[in-house]
Amino acid sequence: MSKALATYFATVNDIPDTEFKVEILEDGPIKKVSVNGTVYDVDYNLGGDTIHSIIMNHKSHGVQISSVGDSTYEVKNKGDYFQVQVIDELKKLRLSRTSSKTVGRQVIQAQMPGVIQKVYVKVGDEVKAGHEDGERDPYADRWSGERGVYQ
Repeated sequence: MSKALATYFATVNDIPDTEFKVEILEDGPIKKVSVNGTVYDVDYNLGGDTIHSIIMNHKSHGVQISSVGDSTYEVKNKGDYFQVQVIDELKKLRLSRTSSKTVGRQVIQAQMPGVIQKVYVKVGDEVKAGHEDGERDPYADRWSGERGVYQ
């Protein structure tokens, strides 16, 4: 199987604790899409502002898809109604990092190698936005308003 052009994660409100991994494998008139590892050939056209024509397995579906908020969509198909949250790979990674409730010693791995030249806090110090310890931290403006979260 080829590398995905894009990867998304979808959750449906009526199906708790279920996540669908959706990968766009090929783009074009007929798209190749993988949903949780099952590959589909999908013919897709936008028929208006919210009406989408989807042909899959030789069956046509007129699906109404409306955005109702940040990454949330209402999906209506033949009388069925779903509310779906869709996020991309990067947002999922960011959410997993910020939502973790870690306690104790943590190992931080940089995505780019480098050398730590100065540490602006001591062991046990509480880190807050705008924290300064004698010298100006050149990256202090990148701290978020939440305690201890560096962006």
